[in-house]
Amino acid sequence: MGVAAFPGFVWIATLLRNLFAGEWRRLSWLLGGSLLAAIMLAVLALSQTASQKPPEQHYSWHAWWFILLIGAHVVGVLLVLWNVLGPGVVWLWKFGRRRLARQQVVS
Repeated sequence: MGVAAFPGFVWIATLLRNLFAGEWRRLSWLLGGSLLAAIMLAVLALSQTASQKPPEQHYSWHAWWFILLIGAHVVGVLLVLWNVLGPGVVWLWKFGRRRLARQQVVS
């Protein structure tokens, strides 16, 4: 149960760090990414269930803001994955670029 809340805590910590450090560009990327993730998830959810509803039924706007929390959670998961896997990905990227550069010099 606690592990599921961890991305939310990471998102909040990143938000507060960027806010207090004055890193406005990173803050805008965090908020924009969360909004984009929320919109993509909402479109996906609506597209999956739109054909199952008869025309006289509609969706309630009650708790519409909950999708924003889910979008923030998705971005929190991406932040955790980047913090765990990011250094390895960067190392592989640099290793591949060095190897490619050596092959081009030899050729």
